[in-house]
Amino acid sequence: MPRTEAMFVRFILQIRLFVTRMGANYECPKDDIVESGRRLLDAIHARDVDAELAAWRSKDRPRRPPHARTTRRTMLGVETRPTR
Repeated sequence: MPRTEAMFVRFILQIRLFVTRMGANYECPKDDIVESGRRLLDAIHARDVDAELAAWRSKDRPRRPPHARTTRRTMLGVETRPTR
């Protein structure tokens, strides 16, 4: 098992390096997670099926955090606009 642990740690470090070099920000929006959980629990306690479904489905929609970058840094350090 010590080899597996070392390989896992190395893999995580490689992923962190890759994400850092790409200029991405993957911070977890904790306030949004707590708020969506509260909405779901409130709807469950109120026995409101439509509100439950709406709260549950809103968890699946990816949200762009307010601090997300509008540009990304390439491996050469050049700023580019993301394509959609």
